[in-house]
Amino acid sequence: MQLNYQDLKKYMTIVYELEEEICFQNELMAKLQQKISSLGISRNINPPKKPPTKKITIPIFLSAPIAILAGIGLVISLISFVQIFWEFDLKHMFAGWIALVIFCYIAGWALEQWDKTSKYNSQYKREMDKYNRDLEHYQEEIRKNKYNQQNEEKLKNKLINNLMGLQAVNKGTKECLVRFYNMEIIMPKYRNLIAVSSFKDYLDEGRCYELSGDEGAYNLYNIEARLDKIVTQLDAVISNLSEIKYNQYSLYQAVKESGERTNLYYRQWVRSTNDFVDSYNNNTNITNYRLQRMNKELEYQNKLLRSRYSYL
Repeated sequence: MQLNYQDLKKYMTIVYELEEEICFQNELMAKLQQKISSLGISRNINPPKKPPTKKITIPIFLSAPIAILAGIGLVISLISFVQIFWEFDLKHMFAGWIALVIFCYIAGWALEQWDKTSKYNSQYKREMDKYNRDLEHYQEEIRKNKYNQQNEEKLKNKLINNLMGLQAVNKGTKECLVRFYNMEIIMPKYRNLIAVSSFKDYLDEGRCYELSGDEGAYNLYNIEARLDKIVTQLDAVISNLSEIKYNQYSLYQAVKESGERTNLYYRQWVRSTNDFVDSYNNNTNITNYRLQRMNKELEYQNKLLRSRYSYL
């Protein structure tokens, strides 16, 4: 199908707009799918470990005999030393010293055990205090996680609905684009955003007036691609966006605006789970966007029907 210069410019503008819109939709859908997959996942929060030590005490069945033995030793030693004052006797002195040694040994051992027990229990208390603080923090984190998970589930459901709506819009936009491509004006190998953007630039700038032929857009596009004057891979376009501004301006505008719109819609949709807030943001509301695209694509299809492939 051959179109005159003015009709070809109009046709290329429509195809370019549809390709640009699909680029935006694909980028936004990918970002939404990535966000959705990260929502509603419960955090793995490990509970604190309880101290392995236990509080210890000297059992009664040990403390009572110890106290009795120490008391007997003390009494015997006192009695023995008192008797020495009245009547010096080696037996009394020897018994007194033995009793005193026994008392000191038992008393020393008991004091040592009580000291160890006191230190041990103090350490146990510090560890238990830390454990209790960690337990409170753990329980608080569990509550926060549950609350956040509930909110994330709400947001996830909202984003899934928006994504489904966007997928439906994307399907309609692609079908509309296919109808224009089926006019067989553009060769199949050039039916993509990069090539269409370049053709639009050539026609708008008056560098070409037709697609085929030695002076046509196809030939100029292939020459510039071979000379590396233009970028023909979308990944390279995205990574070198500022560098294509002058040689591929329409492509630069399409990718730049697609990224800006993606970020705008994404921020609005992710920021709130409130339907009232969402409906207030009319520019990014999925329902309004769907209506806008339906009206726009209906307008394009009406042009297509009216033209009967002769003019647009």
